[in-house]
Amino acid sequence: MSPLTTTVTTNWLMTKAPDAYLFGCLAEANGYIEEVDKAVLWKQRSMKVLDDLGLLDRDRFGGGTISSLGTPTP
Repeated sequence: MSPLTTTVTTNWLMTKAPDAYLFGCLAEANGYIEEVDKAVLWKQRSMKVLDDLGLLDRDRFGGGTISSLGTPTP
């Protein structure tokens, strides 16, 4: 798959399932700010979209969890 650039602004996944990008970004953002419960929710939604498209390799991606390292910041 070619990377997105200023001249190539879309690809087949962006066209067919833009929510996969949205949910993946939300999972990463919530993980970054240590909102683990929300990160897990968005990760699951992202994986559901990819699974519905038949893009998941269950042996590689199935059954994983998101975990937080360290202690939460107050």
